[in-house]
Parts: sequence; C-alpha cells; structure tokens
Amino acid sequence: MRALRRRRPIVNILLPGSANTLCWFFGASWGGVNVKKMMVKVVQILAALILLAHSPGYALETPDVTNPTVVEAFVDGVVNNSMKSAHSASGVVAVMKDGKMIFSKGYGFLDVENRIPVDPETTLFRPGSISKLFTWVAVMQQVEQGKLDLDADVNKYLQSFKVEDSWPGQPVTLRHIMTHTAGFEDGFLGYLIIDDTSRIIPLNQSLAKYQPRRVNAPGQHTAYSNWATALAGLIVANVSGLSFNDYVQQNIFDVLGMNNASFEEPLPAYLDANMAKAYSYSEGRYGELNYEIISNFGPARGCGGYCT
Repeated sequence: MRALRRRRPIVNILLPGSANTLCWFFGASWGGVNVKKMMVKVVQILAALILLAHSPGYALETPDVTNPTVVEAFVDGVVNNSMKSAHSASGVVAVMKDGKMIFSKGYGFLDVENRIPVDPETTLFRPGSISKLFTWVAVMQQVEQGKLDLDADVNKYLQSFKVEDSWPGQPVTLRHIMTHTAGFEDGFLGYLIIDDTSRIIPLNQSLAKYQPRRVNAPGQHTAYSNWATALAGLIVANVSGLSFNDYVQQNIFDVLGMNNASFEEPLPAYLDANMAKAYSYSEGRYGELNYEIISNFGPARGCGGYCT
C-alpha cells in the first residue's frame, strides 16, 4: 500500500472588486521537497496575475478566468515549471468559480515506474488534515440530531476511558476540541504515523494508550491537537452506533457521491489501484516511499484518498 506523505494544499484567492472566490486545488506526491516554498511561489504568481488583470492600465486585456483554455495555459506554465524544479512526481489542479468546475487536469504520473499518468477524475491523493473537516461535519450532524451538546463535558460521551480531570471544574468540550482550545499537549513521534499493519489497534484503545497531558485550561490557548480531533471521531462513533469510518462513509461520502473517498486503511483494493504513489528524489532517481497508516487516529487525518 502506498500514498502521499504530504497534505494537499488548498489556496483560495479573492478576486479584487468582487465577492467571488477562485479556488485552486493542488495535490502532489512530494518527497524531500520544500513544499512551502513551492506553494508560496504559486500563490505569488497567481496573485500577481489577478491583480494585474484588474488594474486600470490592463482593463482591456483582462483574461477570462471562466475560460478553460485560458486557465489551462496559465496553470500549465506555473505547474509544469514548479514540478520540474521540485522533482514532484504527480499533481492535480482543479479550479472552481461560483460553485462550478472551470478546469481540472492531472500532471505527472501516479506510478512513475510504469508511466501511469495522473487522471483528474480517478487518481487519488491523500488530503492529510483536511480529513478533519469530515470529522467536524460528522460532529455537527450529531448535534443537529440532538445526540451531542457542543458545551457538555466530553466524558459524558466516552465509554472505555475518560479524559483526565486535570483542571477541576473546567471540563473539555467539543467546542474546545473543534476550535483547538482543549488545552492538550500534542505529540506524534512513534505512534501517530505507522507503516506496519500489525500495529493497527481500535480507535478507543489508541486514544486511551496515548492520552496527552492537559497542559492548559480549556478555552485559554489555541494549540493544534490531532488526539483531540480523533477523540471527536470516537464520540461520533459512540453516539451513532457505527464505527467512525462507516459513519462517514454512509452519512457523508455516499450522500455526496464521493465514490473515490475512504477512511479505511489500508485502502480497499479498488481504490488502492488509483492512489498516487509517494516518492523521494535523489541522484536523479525517484524512490518509492511507504504508505503512511494513520488509522489509529483516523478522524484527525486518516482519509485514505480522494480525487478531484
């Protein structure tokens, strides 16, 4: 099983003088690449083009950003050069405006050795922590159904273990978790990401085993917490009666027609065949990397893959 080691950046650019947002989605299999510098470069170029197009001196030459041919010509210039300089093996770009897909195109190869090109309709890329958005949707669905209270002590919804009462009278709530203000310290070395399927354990056991300290009172400081997000996923499972993976599949992915998305790890065979492989690049050659398994904390960033 193989997949990406990098999360999928999403860039939203507000068009000057309008309330419309042009969204550029770029997912790529990077290994040993300075992704931050690459994305900064892309954003700078996109922003410069849009600002130039809306300046008075160029009013007559404003490009039509709803024209797929115009968008493709621009995106090709940015992406091809960036991927070449960064030795990125694969990527996909999708541009949406006003809720409509203007342009989508795959770049590079999902399998370098066998020269299998990226297909924007079927090739899967791992979204990383964008997986959390599905967890938040699942939580809010249960809130709408009256099964969860955002301001209740989360221990009310836990069965096999409890969050330690380190701050008496100040319990952790789902509102704290969803705003990353629960007060947990965050860790990951040695347990968040694994590549050995024999180390996969049930979500409740993983959360109990690696419960972090509550270093701050809830609601006081913002501190990103993968553990807390996974806890929210466990709570959804406890109140819904379904495993978290099954809940998201049945109540989000299936409803939205997201046929190429899954939280299952390792990926089901029918999806794994379309997963973009991850690579490192050294001495002029790509080296295939292992699939990262995050199912022990799946609700935090374990979406196995989706395509544009």
